Amino acid sequence: MSLTKPTTHSILQRLAAPLALVVASQVPIEAEAASVDRALPTGLGAPVLPVWAVEAPQASSNRIDGLSVEELDDGTTVLRLQGSRKPTFNVYRLSDPDRLVVDIAGSEPGKVVPHVPLDTWACGRVTVDGVAERDATLVRLVVELKREASYIVLPKGEELVITVTPREIAPEAYFARRSAQQRRAEIERSSRDARALEAEARALSHQARAKSAEADRKVAEASERAEEARAAEQRAKAAEQRAAVLETKARQAVDDAKSGKLRLRRELRQAEEARAQAEAERLAAEAERKQAERGLSTARAELEAEKARLRKARGEVEAERDQLAQARGRAEADAAAAKSELAEARRKTEQASKDAEKVLASARKELEQAQATARSAEQKARAELTRAEKEAARAAQAAREADAAAKKKLEEAAAAAEAQLRKARADAARATEAAESERSEAEAALARAEAAAAKKTKEAEQAEQRAKLVLVEARARAAHEAKTTLAAAQAVQAQAQREAAKKLAAAEQTEA
Repeated sequence: MSLTKPTTHSILQRLAAPLALVVASQVPIEAEAASVDRALPTGLGAPVLPVWAVEAPQASSNRIDGLSVEELDDGTTVLRLQGSRKPTFNVYRLSDPDRLVVDIAGSEPGKVVPHVPLDTWACGRVTVDGVAERDATLVRLVVELKREASYIVLPKGEELVITVTPREIAPEAYFARRSAQQRRAEIERSSRDARALEAEARALSHQARAKSAEADRKVAEASERAEEARAAEQRAKAAEQRAAVLETKARQAVDDAKSGKLRLRRELRQAEEARAQAEAERLAAEAERKQAERGLSTARAELEAEKARLRKARGEVEAERDQLAQARGRAEADAAAAKSELAEARRKTEQASKDAEKVLASARKELEQAQATARSAEQKARAELTRAEKEAARAAQAAREADAAAKKKLEEAAAAAEAQLRKARADAARATEAAESERSEAEAALARAEAAAAKKTKEAEQAEQRAKLVLVEARARAAHEAKTTLAAAQAVQAQAQREAAKKLAAAEQTEA
């Protein structure tokens, strides 16, 4: 629907339109002449006789699937009814209340909306219903007329175009009010979108914090496993120390026992080999522990980097949210300013109307006074006609001059009132254009903020996926390394215990 201020061309078109005219295209010459004669109104507000647009009969039914409405810049309303074939129609006008009725023969309602709460300068509610009359089906379009208007109905291909032109031109205040209502609706919709985007940013920030906490927990678990690996290494070292003690005892047993020297030396070599093997296993376990610590350090560094990226993304989201809040504040301020300007324009229009009424009332009063003076002078002249005919003539001339002066004053006052009204309309148009420009700037800023917020949200999601992958890999590496280190340490400990038990048994046998 187009709501703009009237133009000179559209006003001339409207003034040239007849009070009631129905035109049906592609009609034979004889039928068209008859239709036009029948369509002429008998008086203002009187019903118009039906007019049928004659066309060749169609085999299939005309399916009405769409209705579009457009309001032109002078308050004219154009309705386009979309069918499946060229329409055959009948048009007439009814009163109490005033309404325009269009019957489309051989048709049925399809996807068209049956009731449209239209609210333009010329038209009110519109209904589209299927009707059965005398074994025939038709679609009836009823348009409520809000004020005196003329109408034209033209078929255009498969469309039926109904144009309703009001006699009274829509004032500037009407279009300004419609523009302000549309702007308020757009600002409210932008505010709702900004609130939804802000809620989404808060949810994303909450999810990022939860993922960060989960990552911290996993790092803590990996640290615990690394501590367990270090404890296993300590236990392996203790087993090695116990093996060394046993070795020392074996050496003492060798020194004390002179007999069986070769056997003890063999056992001593075995103990040394066991100690060397335990040392090698300890070194391998220590190397594995260091590798696990390096992997854990790398995972921690990557986690810290991901946390930093998440914090940066959170900060950018917060900044975008602040920008959205600022844009919403500017939009609300623009709406308030537009509302104030509209109120000021209305006040100026009302004041101009009041001033014009005062000027007209004053001019009427002066005219009445002049007319009364003229009547009094005329009465006196008639009373003294036999005695002073010349004086009566002069009084009559004075009365005519006073009447002309009063009419001149009335015309000047009306011209001044019209000039004030045109000025008020121009002020209202400028205020409306300024408000529309500010609304466009606010919409552009809001669109840029929404695009930037969407980009930052996508980057935050990608960073979250990368952190998740790094944590999974670190957890798998730490678990594998800890498991391997623990198994090696346990094996070293078991071997050292077995060797120590053998050496202890041998020493006890030697002492015995």
